[in-house]
Amino acid sequence: MTKHKPTRSPITTREAMPIATRKKGGGVELICPFCQPRHALIPGKASACGTEIKVTAMQRMITPRIARQNNVVCIKCGKAAGGPLVQCMNGFMHSHDCAPGIVILSEPPKYDKAAEYVFKLPDKIRKMIEKRTGEAKMIEEVDPSGKNTGNVLGYIFHKK
Repeated sequence: MTKHKPTRSPITTREAMPIATRKKGGGVELICPFCQPRHALIPGKASACGTEIKVTAMQRMITPRIARQNNVVCIKCGKAAGGPLVQCMNGFMHSHDCAPGIVILSEPPKYDKAAEYVFKLPDKIRKMIEKRTGEAKMIEEVDPSGKNTGNVLGYIFHKK
């Protein structure tokens, strides 16, 4: 009996990072790293030389079972159950909006003294001002386990 070698595909691929250049009018253009003379690449569309750019977003997820086993809770709602959890800074949160009133910011906002002043005004006056500036919100500190520490970090205007 002879061993059958699996046939290898006649087509292989090579990969390299595209070259990023600045455009004159602003913005960035991706250039093919394989060809001379260089030409631009467009994501999702094959160029004349056959080079394609594929851009994807990737996020780490853990299952609810693993979260319960390791005592990992959502930093928004404080529960492990309710669906898969995704990494968010130094903690984890549900992949769906489990607490609609709470927003996790990816970077610290620029605090505004005027927002603090508007936040402390009576409701009637505050609503009139918020129509133009956006809603005045108080930003509170949350520890990695998802519990509110009670410390006020600052105030911002938030537009929906």
